[in-house]
Amino acid sequence: MTIALTLAVTIGNASQGDEPAEKSEWETDKFQSSFPIQWPVTTLEASPARSPDASSMAATPLQATPTLPDVKFPNYRLGHRQPTAANSEHSDGVVRMQLQIGRSKLIVEATITIDATPFTIARESRVQRLVQLASEQPATDERDLQTIIGYTKAVAEPIDIDQVRWILNHWIDGPPLLVVNDHYQKFRAQAKPAFDALDRNVDGAISDVEIATAAESFRLCDTNRDEIVDAMELETASSDPRRDALKSPLDESETVFDQPLLRMIQDENSTPDLELQIAFDTSNPAESVIRLTRVVSNPRIHVRVSAATGSSNANGVAIEVDDQSVHISAVQQAANDQVSSNQVSNDQVSIGAIVDGYPMLPHLDRNHDGRFTIRELRTLSAQVAEFDLDDDGRIESSEITAPIRLVFGLGPTAHLPLAQIRSFAATSITPSTDTPEWFVRMDRNGDQDLSRGEFPGTAEQFDQLDEDHDDLISPAEATRSESQTESAPTKSSTSPATPNH
Repeated sequence: MTIALTLAVTIGNASQGDEPAEKSEWETDKFQSSFPIQWPVTTLEASPARSPDASSMAATPLQATPTLPDVKFPNYRLGHRQPTAANSEHSDGVVRMQLQIGRSKLIVEATITIDATPFTIARESRVQRLVQLASEQPATDERDLQTIIGYTKAVAEPIDIDQVRWILNHWIDGPPLLVVNDHYQKFRAQAKPAFDALDRNVDGAISDVEIATAAESFRLCDTNRDEIVDAMELETASSDPRRDALKSPLDESETVFDQPLLRMIQDENSTPDLELQIAFDTSNPAESVIRLTRVVSNPRIHVRVSAATGSSNANGVAIEVDDQSVHISAVQQAANDQVSSNQVSNDQVSIGAIVDGYPMLPHLDRNHDGRFTIRELRTLSAQVAEFDLDDDGRIESSEITAPIRLVFGLGPTAHLPLAQIRSFAATSITPSTDTPEWFVRMDRNGDQDLSRGEFPGTAEQFDQLDEDHDDLISPAEATRSESQTESAPTKSSTSPATPNH
């Protein structure tokens, strides 16, 4: 079951015409009283453990395990200032960051805990434990302790807490806070395959004619001719080099590469626009949650908050800032799982943000399965027209903005969901037990409809089964036809069981 919750509020001094009346029913005080809004942290699928056989081991060359954090975590920048428990301003696990959204800046304050302890304190507890054990120098197979004991033997003097902290940050696990690289996934920030497929004349806009012929434009991308247009086919058509020759050079003012999307800040005098709590539970990931606890009035930002739970595609908090969607979520591995053969540290968190690209697909693909069937394409023009914000019959590229995703992770995991396009629900439709077997066999593309191209019978047989004359035979129509026949159709009947081959 899917449970949806939608809240709307105007933050700051928006004019009366900025927001339709039906979206302004929430006063600020009503909105604030609804907090906290809570969603589960997404648990990443466990990596299956593999036991290679002798032949595969012989054929695979041995690879050295990375020993330094900058090699183990190539997707993260490790040189920025790090919060530590020794620094009192971060002892409560609070970090601040700035998201660059167009010309606006969104300041986000996040309080991050691991097993109900601020993440910086969790790391400090480990540091103190290692200092104590290093003085005792026990026999151990714990790699980080072996490294620290080896260091103390090399320098021939006791190790102090600052040295252990430095060794963990630079030699072993990396710092307690990992931030995804600025350039991560930037290649897809401007990807807009659906827009490109609709913009047939490559003039940078979708005209009224192109809106009306949207279904035909998508069908032209159906390269395998299975009567289903999937997201990869749209992507292939968009990346056709023949389109590049027709495109005009990108205006520098439109580029998204000018400045970092996410920047960590230490300015405590600025008021955050959003306040979050991320509570990771290492022993029971199902209990991990992310909460939106506060939205502070800001005259520069128009914010509308909406959310839904119960769907793997809806976990998180979706916020609209200057008409751009920002999706905030958190992830962690299943208990005792590993990331790239490195055990996830229980005292380390990661943060990352990307411009997600593909701005039209989530809206057009209403069931989020990554494909468009014949029946779905029939409503495509109406759905595309909804992007025409100024109702001038033409959709400019400026009317469509790609969403931004901000992800918090336990351990080095924030980059994993960011590497994927907003997840498509891998739908495998199971036909009803009442659906005739002949229908299932003929439905080669599995879209739960029979088109004339899939139907091997005569046009007369198809028309007889197509009761509503929509050029598709539905499972219900096939079932009704079957119920009218006591036995399997014969060649003398008009049933589809005896089509002309």
